[in-house]
Amino acid sequence: MTTVIPAAVAIYAVIAFFAGRWPFKREPPPGPTPPVPAPPTEGQILGAFHDLPAEQRASLLAALNRIHDSPPGDTRAERQEIAEAAEVGLEGDLTDIRDLLTQRYQELAAQAGDVDRALARAARDLAAIVSPTDRSNALALYREAAERDPDDFWGWIELGRAARDCETLDSATVAFDRAIALAQQREDDRDIAVAQEAKGIVSIALGDLSGAEEHLAAVQAAMERRAKAVPADTNRQRDLSVSHNNIADALVAQGKREEALVHYRHDLAIAKRLAESDPANTEWQRDLSVSYDRIGDVLVDQGKRDEALARYRDGLAIRQRLVESDPANTQWQRDLSISHNKIGDVLVDQGKRDEALARYRDGLAIRQRLVESDPANTQWQRDLSISHERIADVLVAQGKRDEALARYRDGLAIAQRLAESDPANTEWQVDAAKSLARLSELTRDEKQKADAVAILENLDRDGRLSPRDRDLLDHLRQPSLP
Repeated sequence: MTTVIPAAVAIYAVIAFFAGRWPFKREPPPGPTPPVPAPPTEGQILGAFHDLPAEQRASLLAALNRIHDSPPGDTRAERQEIAEAAEVGLEGDLTDIRDLLTQRYQELAAQAGDVDRALARAARDLAAIVSPTDRSNALALYREAAERDPDDFWGWIELGRAARDCETLDSATVAFDRAIALAQQREDDRDIAVAQEAKGIVSIALGDLSGAEEHLAAVQAAMERRAKAVPADTNRQRDLSVSHNNIADALVAQGKREEALVHYRHDLAIAKRLAESDPANTEWQRDLSVSYDRIGDVLVDQGKRDEALARYRDGLAIRQRLVESDPANTQWQRDLSISHNKIGDVLVDQGKRDEALARYRDGLAIRQRLVESDPANTQWQRDLSISHERIADVLVAQGKRDEALARYRDGLAIAQRLAESDPANTEWQVDAAKSLARLSELTRDEKQKADAVAILENLDRDGRLSPRDRDLLDHLRQPSLP
């Protein structure tokens, strides 16, 4: 029986968002590079597919690199056409590459004889291209690829990730177990770690936090061995850094903040060394900013606000430099807006409302520009709604009721549009309920309060409400004070 947990993808998205890192990547196969256009870079993917989750962008990048380095096809002209189509895809239009790969997949499927491995590759390539818009089709293609080539380690990893993204966690666990078994047969420490990391993340989504900690601790130990074996290998050092982040995530989820902080600081030390060794490497610079944020988050939870503020400001300085070096990079712009908000949150806790308001407004300005550049980006729309509400909260505390009302209404309008556009998105439904609740507290509008209660009750009936949000529902059910 398949377990389906609606919150699973949201839980993983939270982990990926805060981690802010590319996951462990497929190492490129050996062999000569054909004379085709320059391969895509992570920066191009970030620009063209900024609204995809980090891991999905990484999978798409791996597929496009694989297609570029060794394009499928029976003739040189066909291979060249497919490689060029991959370049077009980097501009955000995957139509050509999807159509070409679909055609090749269908041709191979129609052939008689032993074409299992070729068909498996065709299915895998096509799955990676269609996954941003059609997850269920991608899952079916990955499943076919794994069945036709069951000895392909990455086939099982990709199947597991697709199953997890479709919220079928039992299927994801089975796929990752197959990947672990294959890696163990080959005694490949890195592949074992990749599969264990993937299974650990699913364990968190399933609520098995101790199991997740066990899997992720095994990953961290394996990455430690690999890094010590070749200390000069920066890829191994970065893998070790990611593994420290993942085990720390599991520890935070269990409330073990002191233990988590130890791992986050190990990660910070590695990130610092990498960033200092190559200041021009923007990926490593961004990693370092994320490491500062992670430590800041734990320090906030521990009530150490001055220390947290210092760490957030360290991250802010890096992000400001990155944005100055490439103002068109939307991921870095969004990162900078997050830094402003984190600093603003701490300043509010310290009672420094004017300073907090300035930070929130800096973040708002960035998010308004991002939304204006791409109104269809729902992540940026949600970010903008949050900024409006942060500012409104401060204005309420300052006694500026009319200004606060305007901000709350701006945030509510966005939250309601998102909720209406996708009733299955639990996060957006809760956002709309919270926006209504905030506004009702200021306006004493019982209808707004009732609407918030109705949204949360519907989610509760469907088993989609978290314990924290159930507490909010219980609070809203209480009679309003006169």
